Amino acid sequence: MVQQAIRSYYLIVVLTTLGQTLHAATYVTFLIRQGGLSLFEINLVNVAFFSTVALMEVPTGVFADVFGRRASFLVSCVVTGAGLFIYGVSTSFWGFVSAEMIIALGVTFASGAFDAWIVDQLQHHGFEGTFEGVFSRGAVFGKMIGMAGAVVGASVFDLSMALPWFLGGAVYFIAGLVAWRIMREDYFTRKSASWRSHFQVMRETMMTGVAISRKSSIVRFVTILVVLRAFAVQAPNMQWQPFFGRFLTTQLGQGFIWVGIGIVTIFGAAFAPRFRRFFGDERNGLVMLQVVAGVGIALVPVFVGSFGLAIGIYLAHEAVRGIFGPLCDSYLARGITSSAERATILSFQSLWGYAAGALGLVASGWAAAHWSLGAAWGLSGLTLVVAGAALWRRRA
Repeated sequence: MVQQAIRSYYLIVVLTTLGQTLHAATYVTFLIRQGGLSLFEINLVNVAFFSTVALMEVPTGVFADVFGRRASFLVSCVVTGAGLFIYGVSTSFWGFVSAEMIIALGVTFASGAFDAWIVDQLQHHGFEGTFEGVFSRGAVFGKMIGMAGAVVGASVFDLSMALPWFLGGAVYFIAGLVAWRIMREDYFTRKSASWRSHFQVMRETMMTGVAISRKSSIVRFVTILVVLRAFAVQAPNMQWQPFFGRFLTTQLGQGFIWVGIGIVTIFGAAFAPRFRRFFGDERNGLVMLQVVAGVGIALVPVFVGSFGLAIGIYLAHEAVRGIFGPLCDSYLARGITSSAERATILSFQSLWGYAAGALGLVASGWAAAHWSLGAAWGLSGLTLVVAGAALWRRRA
């Protein structure tokens, strides 16, 4: 049963990542051409996404703990798929905002539930391996299919700017059907009660999960790291397409940049377990990765005159972020000892990251609009470096 659960996890990761990445290499270009948005308006569209996620993370995490992670994930697939279709037919700022909010709602139903499902399913069947190994391989498989998805999306973009969105929505509906068939919850016992009783259980679960999050030093520490990263990486996340687009002649070129990002993050994710064993101190190791990523972000605009050097530094910073993700997920999973509220705790931690991301979008968008892309990137990198140094000193 352990191997079956792991295989199911990998398959679902592959499908959902494909649905997410079909529009990844053309997202900013789509908003500029389809809706005539400025870079600052594009960031504001994403503020709607981050704000909705921040508001809905904990309630949907509680839903997963009470009604089951499988049910929550199925809702996520349906809602996210619908949001992607709506995005494809939208042509205005408010249309894009509406689509982002729907997709955000779908994301919240999966964000805490999916990781909580695989951890509890494996623990239920006596899994003796390491979670960072599972998360690392899942990240590798996801990145591999994500590269293909980005290239396919970029390839069909010139045929129809909406086509990557429609394909992504269809893939999400397929992912929901697959999950309905293969996601087992052998650890979960559905409570037989009225809807009123369910709401009472949801309230109690939320209060318990939030209390555990506040008391756990690991959850607090990871939350701080996630907040810093979410605030600081919005500039490179949202602006890499116009930043490197000046060097490119076709839209497909951005698809290949996404492939490069996928390759280096695969290597980073695959290296994550070895990094943990080599470094030893997980807390300082995670802080160091944040600092190195910040240095990379700040250096990219310094070498803007050389495409090769700039893209090389950018990809190196993405590799570091690839190491960070699985290590952070694994460290957090080991720090949560209460299975019943796991999805709630993960959602509570994620909430702060999305709230910080919304602020980062506003700050980086304003900096890019009033100063320059280089200034926005420099401030983002400096934030990670200074905050990381402070955390390292505090830990020492």
